[in-house]
Amino acid sequence: MNWAGTNTNEVQGPVGKLELQRGSQMLHCSRRLTVSVGIVLLALVVAAPLASGQSIPATYQTDVQVSNQVTANQCSSGGEPVSLNGNMHTEMTFTTDSSGVNHFSIAVSSNLTGVGQNSGLSYTVQDSNNYNINSSDAGDMTVEFRSDLTPVAPGPVMMLIQTLHLSADTSGNIGLEVTSNTTQCGS
Repeated sequence: MNWAGTNTNEVQGPVGKLELQRGSQMLHCSRRLTVSVGIVLLALVVAAPLASGQSIPATYQTDVQVSNQVTANQCSSGGEPVSLNGNMHTEMTFTTDSSGVNHFSIAVSSNLTGVGQNSGLSYTVQDSNNYNINSSDAGDMTVEFRSDLTPVAPGPVMMLIQTLHLSADTSGNIGLEVTSNTTQCGS
């Protein structure tokens, strides 16, 4: 027994005598087992995609500010100009297959507001879409991005049609350019 009243054993170690309390060897083994199991599980989680021949693609992101881009409200007489402002967000991942073809997956989301230049009517645009490009080099495409141009107050709901030029490369560079805006009546 030691000074605290617990049962102990003395063991001669390489540096001197060690005092062990009963059960401490079992507790030490239990901790070692828990840490070992945790390391093995972590290694399995990390190695699983690699073992199946797949890698986890990196995600690249960029934001493009839309500032005072104008479209015409085709649902009103005279085609009232509507000024668009806000943000368009892009996320891209890519993989390269065994034949060297790059498979780009690009998600575009918009969060815009619009104001009728004559009526002062406010609009919102919130939508997203996915695009895929397969290329042996960098990816490049022009697409139509369609989303509802919804009035905040009572008014006509329109379809905003934006022509987007998308580009991507395997270094993670993403290009997004809004080249034109137009509308159609209805959604």
